[in-house]
Order: sequence, then C-alpha cells, then structure tokens
Amino acid sequence: MKNMRNPIIALFVLIAGSLSLTSCRKDAEVIQAILSNSEAAEVMEIMITERTAGMTMPTIDMAALVESVDITCGVTGDTAYTLTKSVGATTYSRNFNMSWLVTCNNANIPQSVDFDVDGSGTFTGLNWTGSTTSTGEMAFTGLGVQATDYNASGSYQYTGTFTGDLRRSDPSVNCVADLTLTDLVINKSTQQITGGTGTAALTATSGSGRTVAFEVNIVFNGNGSVTVDVNGHSRTFQVV
Repeated sequence: MKNMRNPIIALFVLIAGSLSLTSCRKDAEVIQAILSNSEAAEVMEIMITERTAGMTMPTIDMAALVESVDITCGVTGDTAYTLTKSVGATTYSRNFNMSWLVTCNNANIPQSVDFDVDGSGTFTGLNWTGSTTSTGEMAFTGLGVQATDYNASGSYQYTGTFTGDLRRSDPSVNCVADLTLTDLVINKSTQQITGGTGTAALTATSGSGRTVAFEVNIVFNGNGSVTVDVNGHSRTFQVV
C-alpha cells in the first residue's frame, strides 16, 4: 500500500504543476495581447508625427513663433489655434493653447524662449483611431542671428484612447506616454527637425484593467524621419 501511494502523489504533483504552468502562460499571453511591441511603436508614431498632429507639430510651431515674436527679456505671449487636416486615410482635428516667456542672463542677453502647450483632439491613422490630450514644455536656445539652428529640449505627456482597426479582441486601449526630448535640432530656414534624441515611458491599459509598460528610445534622423525602438522592435517613419 505504501508503494502505491508514491506514484499517486507524484501524479498529483505533476498535474498541479502542469495546471500552474498553463495558468501562468495564459496570463502572459493575455498581458501581451494588451499591446504588442509593434503596436506600441505605432502608438508612439501617432504621438510624434505631424500627420496625426503629434508632438512635432507644436514643436515646429514654436520654432516659427521664435522667428516672429519680440525676443526681449521678460516678454510673454500666448496664442490658441485649431488645426484640421485630411489626407487619404489620415485625419486629425486638434486644439492648441500655447504660451511663452523670453528668459535672459544677468547681462540681459536673451538665452531662451520657454514654451508651455496644451493640446486635445481626435485622429484617424492607417491602423488606429482615437483621441488624446497632451501637455508639453520646451525651451528653445540658439537665438542669435549667427546660429543656423534652434536647439530645443523638454517634455510632453500624452493621454488617450486608441482603437486598433485590426484588433479583433479588446480593440481599445488607454495609453499614457511621458516623452523626454533632448537637443532637438531645428533648422531656422526650413523649420525641419534634423537631429535629436528622446525617451518615452508608455503605459497601456486594457478595458479589463490589465496594464503593460514599455520603454521607448527615440532618434530624430537627419533625413526628416524618426526611429523608435520598443524592446528591440524598431520602426522608422517620416515626421511629415
């Protein structure tokens, strides 16, 4: 009798372990289904590219304002505007509220123009539709006439709902992204971003409350494109 109990106990342990592994594997698959690395890269593209009124749009608008506003110590200003566009399958409608301050050194020489911006609106992309709100702050240097480029650094935060056209289960996710941008190079003549880097912390939450997080590296290339890397998955797209 004693010898018969050992195989029974061993079989019970094997079954329990198998059920445990199956449960863990199922949880991992569900979490992965919230947003894949490639989908996270697509979400980041929407938050960056001008085609969906991403962060490059207000950043370029800031560069245009630096060209036109009074660069005098302590000068402040603000503006509000709405932009809409429809090109093929890509559309957007976005409201912006922007303010700025000219800061100087102790010798009263202008050093930077510091911007704050809020945005909200809707978008339709190739694979995603949704709505987002955003806040941002950027500091522009290189104000001297001898400088051919502006240098801009700062941050943006995007919050919104993204619905994937190709997602059969759980098609909508809520996303929050904190972007930190460093040394963006913006040509004064063309007002194009020709360099710079950034990082982003992206969090996606499903309708059931499950959450997955991504760390993203961002590179602004010299040819008008941007490359994002999400956990080893690389995606390159045009700013405009």
